[in-house]
Amino acid sequence: MTNEQFESLVLKLEQQAKENLTSYRTKVVMLALLGYGYLCIILAICVAVIGYSIYAIILEGFHYALIKILLLAGVLVLYLLRSLIFKMNPPSGRIVCRDEAAGLFEILDELKTKLKAPAIDTVILTEDMNAGIVQLPKFGFFGPNRNYLLLGVPLLLTLSSEQMKAVLGHEVAHLTTGDGKLDAWIYRLRQTWGTFMGTLEERQQFGTFLFRKFFYWYYPIFDAHAFVLSRMEEYRADRAAAEVASAKDHADALLQLEIADPYLNDAYFDELIKTHEDKDEMPRPYGDFRSKINMIPDETKKSYLDDALERKTNAVDTHPSLSDRLAAVGINPYIPKISNPSAFATFFNASDEILKEFDLEWREERKEDWEIALQEHRESLMRFDMLKSSEPDSLEDSLELAILTEQFSSMKEAIPLYEAILERFPSNLDTAYAFLKVGEHYLIGNSNEKGKSYLETAMKLNWAYRLDGLSILCQYYERNGNKQKFEEYLRQLHDWEETLWASDEERDYFTAKDDYVPHDITEEVLNPIVAKIKEIPAIEEVYLVRRMLKVIPERKQYVFGIISRSEIDPDDFFNGWEILSASMVLLNKHHDIKKRLQKVPNSKIV
Repeated sequence: MTNEQFESLVLKLEQQAKENLTSYRTKVVMLALLGYGYLCIILAICVAVIGYSIYAIILEGFHYALIKILLLAGVLVLYLLRSLIFKMNPPSGRIVCRDEAAGLFEILDELKTKLKAPAIDTVILTEDMNAGIVQLPKFGFFGPNRNYLLLGVPLLLTLSSEQMKAVLGHEVAHLTTGDGKLDAWIYRLRQTWGTFMGTLEERQQFGTFLFRKFFYWYYPIFDAHAFVLSRMEEYRADRAAAEVASAKDHADALLQLEIADPYLNDAYFDELIKTHEDKDEMPRPYGDFRSKINMIPDETKKSYLDDALERKTNAVDTHPSLSDRLAAVGINPYIPKISNPSAFATFFNASDEILKEFDLEWREERKEDWEIALQEHRESLMRFDMLKSSEPDSLEDSLELAILTEQFSSMKEAIPLYEAILERFPSNLDTAYAFLKVGEHYLIGNSNEKGKSYLETAMKLNWAYRLDGLSILCQYYERNGNKQKFEEYLRQLHDWEETLWASDEERDYFTAKDDYVPHDITEEVLNPIVAKIKEIPAIEEVYLVRRMLKVIPERKQYVFGIISRSEIDPDDFFNGWEILSASMVLLNKHHDIKKRLQKVPNSKIV
């Protein structure tokens, strides 16, 4: 089922649910039971075959055909049971004890009573800007459930205790009895069937054909039906959040999340880098987060919220859009104010000590990445100062100056530099990025239609910018309410995403029948690479070619074919140097590919 077909089916099913919800729920339950029924029928048939085979062996004695049938049926039964009965690992994170967060557990106890929900068995702190309930049966499809509440430390640092109470109310509501319990079961079953589908994909062993064809037909249909109930469940949980706290606190939490989440993912790390560019000490990403959130300018907050409010409810995420969620509780959008103290400080007795734990873990895990990022930042800043003091003549330097101006100054100052590039240099693969940035500036920043032509030029010049270009056009037409144009570019976007996926699949698999041609890498670039390769003792010979791709012909892929004395890890091979779109294949195991690469002129580099 394609994305368009799935979205169309979801829209149709949403209308059915609105017209008769009870009937629709019954339909989804019957559809859920169909999946179980199919598995039970296959299991029953296999057990019957096993029983008949044993009976026949007892009556007629051992016979090769009967033994073979018995073994095949037994394998199918074991596979089915392994697929249905499996243990899911509990969520990872820091487990919270009741005595270290008395305020939090008091609210959870209150919500359990008010919402008539089962108890939360385990509370876990995570690194995410999120909160969620994970309910795991003990044995895959079967067994008693254990309820895990996941709370992101950044979220607790962003919200006040009352706002967090609304978030907790929303999550606990997913566990409530009645229709909510049924909808929650359907939601879990979506995940379980998804896991089962993954098992079918991974295990291409004998007998899986009995399940594969049915579930390839069944799962997308069940997923679409369950999607509608999951969406309704989100609205119901929002109403519960507004009731246990207030509509205002619930709205505050939604709005604060739409500000803090993109800030954390897109801007916070860069800010840490900038504030430490003259320091040798490691940052305190959790300890400093609350103060950084407090300093986000209203203009930036408005920009984040405008982006969030422009997004429409879709068939990709079961959560409704921000605008729809606010409208459902009767609240108009606004820029929220940070309320002190934070929920984290209110709920946890030793909040500072817990933040130090998270900071220490972050430093231990990311020390090397941080040092590399900080060094690259310092080098880029020096390069920026040098380019500013000169007048770059080459396209490469001019483009680098524009990019660094955007990074260290502002897009407003970078746009004239991008435009100057388009005036001075011919349109080609290398200027495509400038077309993309100017187009985005005019279309999104100034709602000027002339930006569309710049984006279209960028996408024609360089396939790598087609995804960004189509995403920007979708955003523009969705923002301006042009449904026809939005859907037109959205279809193109989905088609291109499928093309990229197919191209990635093509790049991952090599055969001797592929079209291999001489590489076009210059000696200036290649010589240091060859020197690095020669330092690896296990390598005997290396061949370098370009592989011509079919899905996206203009996409480059360089292939290093290696003959080695022992196994070579790709991370070790590419350590210290990089060629974009390069792959590695061990020719010791692929003699047919080895012969093919050896025939390519000038392919041997070591």
